[in-house]
Amino acid sequence: MGDNSRCARLRYVNGLAWSPCTQADSQKLDFAVWLSNTGTKPVTVKIKLAYVQAGTAYACSGQWGNGVQIEIAPGATMTSPEKMCAADKLPATAFQAKAWVIAPDDASWGYREMSQTVHIQADGVTAIWADEA
Repeated sequence: MGDNSRCARLRYVNGLAWSPCTQADSQKLDFAVWLSNTGTKPVTVKIKLAYVQAGTAYACSGQWGNGVQIEIAPGATMTSPEKMCAADKLPATAFQAKAWVIAPDDASWGYREMSQTVHIQADGVTAIWADEA
């Protein structure tokens, strides 16, 4: 996702690698899910994206927050649309991206993965990642 961002460990569904990511800029936090199809066939998945603020989950707006079905071409890598899931930095608050990626015929959202935690400091600007603490 660029400078000052962290993603979770990779998860896989039907050969598709995926990971939720968080990026901290000077004013906001952006949440996304990264996807990569390393196989030789297209992979269709359903994706739902949210973020966690101080232990409470909030669905991202639009279809990505409710669940969207997409197809990833062989060899393609993509990230959910930029800036479509964001939150203002709040002093002394922790944030994470939260994502679910499932096969299109799965009956429930199943396992989720969460990005590394970013701690916004009391100044409301400085972001300290869990691996920096």
